[in-house]
Amino acid sequence: MPIWGDSSFADAARSISSGCVVAAVRDATVGFGSEESGAQPFRADRLLFSHNGAARDDQALLDGLAAPSPPGALDARAPVDSAPLFAQTLRAWRTSRDLAGALVSAVHRARELSQGRYNLLASDGEVIVGTTAGDTLYTLRREGAWLASEPFDDGRGWRQVPENSVVVATRERTDIHPLG
Repeated sequence: MPIWGDSSFADAARSISSGCVVAAVRDATVGFGSEESGAQPFRADRLLFSHNGAARDDQALLDGLAAPSPPGALDARAPVDSAPLFAQTLRAWRTSRDLAGALVSAVHRARELSQGRYNLLASDGEVIVGTTAGDTLYTLRREGAWLASEPFDDGRGWRQVPENSVVVATRERTDIHPLG
């Protein structure tokens, strides 16, 4: 159900507060359904994950990244091209607890398997990390840190993240580095 059609969203939004939020609006990739199982952010443990983009060869991603399926992560089995990226990210993050490194390794591995657009976004509740690998990403420091595919207002301060970068945003700062 689209967020604008969810009558309970306005009530829920007024009563929810958090120091770190990940939200995604899904415009289903051609060839994939629009049912709830494909709706992001995907989640496991403290990790929230979202993918903006599409793989040219989703079967190559599935074959190369999905197995073994991470325990306790049903979203990693969703019938969309983002699920194998989530599985890869989650396994790397659980091993290293380095969220930026996990996303960068997922982008590199995905690019080895298939051409595509691999803008990934994830948060562990303390930091928000995003990659630019085929689509736009912007940052804003205003009442906290914002990462968005495109500016959500005409306000000043939006900064476009260069292509092939990883951005790490905390309460205190936003750093941008090459994907490497």
